[in-house]
Amino acid sequence: MAVNFLRNTRRTHRNYLPFIARRDLPKSFEWRIRNLPYPVDTYTITAEPEAYAIVVRTSNKKYFKRITITDLQRLGCPAEQGSVSFVHANNTLIIAYKKPQKVLDLQKSLFADMKQLLKGLKDGNITFG
Repeated sequence: MAVNFLRNTRRTHRNYLPFIARRDLPKSFEWRIRNLPYPVDTYTITAEPEAYAIVVRTSNKKYFKRITITDLQRLGCPAEQGSVSFVHANNTLIIAYKKPQKVLDLQKSLFADMKQLLKGLKDGNITFG
């Protein structure tokens, strides 16, 4: 009896509702918003520097989403409109935000630290416990 109850209350994704996913690329942040069937000229994508966010609006008032860029928020870099680009294909709106140099430098130093740490683990110079 309890198994049927759990099976019936499980959350499922609806195919008609917009679904957003983020990807980190080497030079940019990318968001894909699926299930947006409107033509490309319907969308307005703006950067909000004080909120460290990108805002997606449609002119027909059917969709609104504020996407906060936490990486910029952590470093105190305001969002810039010139770094935002977008395309629309196959009911998917793809928004790209070019990473500022401050973020690229931080990532480069983090990867160098990780590489050094992994080298130390491999050589046996680092022990846990």
